[in-house]
Amino acid sequence: MAIRLMTVDDVPKVMDYVVELTWQDGFHKYFFPGKWEHPFAYRRWWTQYVRNLVLKPGVYVYVLEEDSKILGWVTLVPGDNPPPAGLDLSKSSPREKRLRRFYRHHDSILEKIRPNRAVRNARLDYFRQVAMPEVRKTVLTGEDSHHWMIVEFFVDPALPRLEAEDVWKKLVDVGRKQCQADGVQYWAGVERSLVETFKAHEFEAKMWMEVGTVDFAVMKLDVSK
Repeated sequence: MAIRLMTVDDVPKVMDYVVELTWQDGFHKYFFPGKWEHPFAYRRWWTQYVRNLVLKPGVYVYVLEEDSKILGWVTLVPGDNPPPAGLDLSKSSPREKRLRRFYRHHDSILEKIRPNRAVRNARLDYFRQVAMPEVRKTVLTGEDSHHWMIVEFFVDPALPRLEAEDVWKKLVDVGRKQCQADGVQYWAGVERSLVETFKAHEFEAKMWMEVGTVDFAVMKLDVSK
C-alpha cells in the first residue's frame, strides 16, 4: 500500500463508492433531495466537488493505493492557516492553474445550461455560511483555530472488514502525522452515521450541530499521544 496525493485523473476512480457511501446517510438525504430522480446529476456534483478539492491551493487530498486501486481517501483542509511542513500545497504549476481556469469556466457554463437538480443549493449555502461559522466561533478558537480538519473520509466498501479497518487506521494516521509536523490540532466534521467509527479511532465529540434534519459532530483527536 502507498499513500500519495490525489490527482484529477484519480477522481473518476473513486466516484462509484463515493456515491454508494453517501446515498443513504442523513446529510446527503437532506442536502441532495433530488438525487433519486437525478442520480447522474448527483454524481456530477460529487465529481466537480472532489476535483475542485484536488485543485484547491492549501488542501491535502490523500489516497491510499494498492495495485493502482484507490482503497480510500481523506481530505484535510486548513484552519487558521497552519504552515504546512510537508509537500508544497500552493498548486501553482502551469497545469494546475490552467485546469482551475478551465474547470471554473466549464462548470459555470454547465450549471447555466443544465442546473444540477440533485442538490438544494440554499441548504448547502446555509450550512457553509451559518453552521460552519458557528462551529468556528464556538469551538475552533484559540489553539484549536490552528488545525487540519477532515472534511471527507472514504474507504472502499467492497474491502473485507479487517482490510477496511487497516485503511481507516492508515488514513487517520496520515492526518495525525501532518498535524504533528505542523504543530496544530486535529479535527473532523462527522455525519452521525460515522461518529462511532471516528470514536473507535480516538476522536472525541466536542460539539453537536443540527441543520435541518441533519445532525453532525465536530470531533477532535489528541495528537500529543
